[in-house]
Amino acid sequence: MNKRNITLVLAVAVMVVVAALGIMVGVNIGKGDKTPEPGITDAADPTTGGDTHHSGPQHDMKSFCGLKAVKMDDSNPTGPMGFKPSEWTYVYRLGVPTVKGIGPGYIDPDTNIASCFARTPEGALFAAVWGNAQQLSPELDWVTVQKQRLSKGENREDILSIADEIDRDLANQMEFNLRGYRILDYDGFHARVDVAAEASAQGGSIYFADEYIMIWEDGDWKLDTNVSLEEIYETRQITSLSGYYYLGLDGD
Repeated sequence: MNKRNITLVLAVAVMVVVAALGIMVGVNIGKGDKTPEPGITDAADPTTGGDTHHSGPQHDMKSFCGLKAVKMDDSNPTGPMGFKPSEWTYVYRLGVPTVKGIGPGYIDPDTNIASCFARTPEGALFAAVWGNAQQLSPELDWVTVQKQRLSKGENREDILSIADEIDRDLANQMEFNLRGYRILDYDGFHARVDVAAEASAQGGSIYFADEYIMIWEDGDWKLDTNVSLEEIYETRQITSLSGYYYLGLDGD
């Protein structure tokens, strides 16, 4: 198979994985590249253990595991966040960032699922990428991961109902690496996070981006299931990392 055909097959396979895993429910594929902000720049330990304008419960101001950082306004939410390259760990085969004070701040001793992120733009970003990595891992129970990462919104049960149909074998035939991020919106109650990644298989690779709508609930960031299924998660193929701040392990 030539490189062009491998890339085409890979693009289809990534979208199949995304749809099948329920990363995006009511998947909106093929919308094309969104116009990003110009410029790409360099970017940057868990423990075991009511405003009517905003939909859904907004409980504790701080995280449930005691992380103290809180940012409630939307001033300058879109700049680079300065992650240190050494602050990374692996969830199965996907490298994800971990920073003391941002999260994850808690690992469930029974399920080994990580959660608890700071109420900051960085915390929302970390919650999004950790949730994605954990649901791709065959070492973690898919249903349990979803129950932890989904908010208590009206579409929660619809997403959980597809759990028995999930097959992660195709995902595990690919390599995924985080490549970039954008914080599109943030106010401390909600966050809209855009994460770029690279999928590789059989010598070919493509870039794709996932957009997450997050909500602060019960002292942690969750995927907002109060919005329509089409809005909860959106995946699209992208042609470059232009407009994204760097997010990835050095040397990938």
